[in-house]
Amino acid sequence: MTQLITNPIEQVKPHASVDKPTYGFVSTEEILNTFRAKGWNATSTQIGKPRKADKIGFQKHLIRLDNTTLGEIDGLTGENASRVQLCLVNSHDGTGALRILWGVFRVACLNGLISGPTFREFKAVHSKNIMQRLAEGIEDMTDGMADVVDAVKKLQGSTFGADAQDAFVKSLVDARLSGIGRIISVNYASALYARRMQDAGTDAYTLANRVQEAIMRGGIEYVYERDVKDAQGNVTGTRVIHARTRRLQSVPAQIRLNRLVWDEALKHAA
Repeated sequence: MTQLITNPIEQVKPHASVDKPTYGFVSTEEILNTFRAKGWNATSTQIGKPRKADKIGFQKHLIRLDNTTLGEIDGLTGENASRVQLCLVNSHDGTGALRILWGVFRVACLNGLISGPTFREFKAVHSKNIMQRLAEGIEDMTDGMADVVDAVKKLQGSTFGADAQDAFVKSLVDARLSGIGRIISVNYASALYARRMQDAGTDAYTLANRVQEAIMRGGIEYVYERDVKDAQGNVTGTRVIHARTRRLQSVPAQIRLNRLVWDEALKHAA
């Protein structure tokens, strides 16, 4: 009996829905070997939870990679010590192309931003020449890191005015809470909680990382209204619920909101 592979990084074939001659399947392990040959090694992995059981072992995954030869970004304060990463996004179920994004890992909070849509990325569809394109993409993204380094330094040297900070936090928290339903109120200040003394800074880079951590790890306070139903499913009233967000599990949502933090920070910083 063939053993079921539940980890998409160990997957050796594509999902049945895309198993066709035009689909260029390459295992994530082979892709990581190409990164290693160019000095990039995986440091963390996040695997999505598919909605359909038959997608288990083929679902989207996010892998962060470090290159120890590059070191930390020069010119940052000790609290903001950070290094540039590459972020690999891949799947074997036909839900998206292979992508490489820039990431920035802030050591103090063991957390990482991902560069937003306003910054370039590498994307390759799963075709027969994907490995050749991958090698070129890794080199291109590595060579272009000056852009993301400059952005980090700009954020550290910038601050948010009161109105800009409010707009920054509100846009991100509202995006995190979208889809919840009948929200009555939100404690936006709960997204600014400093979890450690290194997070107490007022520069835009520190603040962006604080908010990003709240978005990803949870703890944002809000109040919403929920229907109360009887045994037959009929709505008999409503109930007010006081809640906090939980850790964000969805890989696509993590990527989308992480990139939104990046773009919103650069937009509002001055």
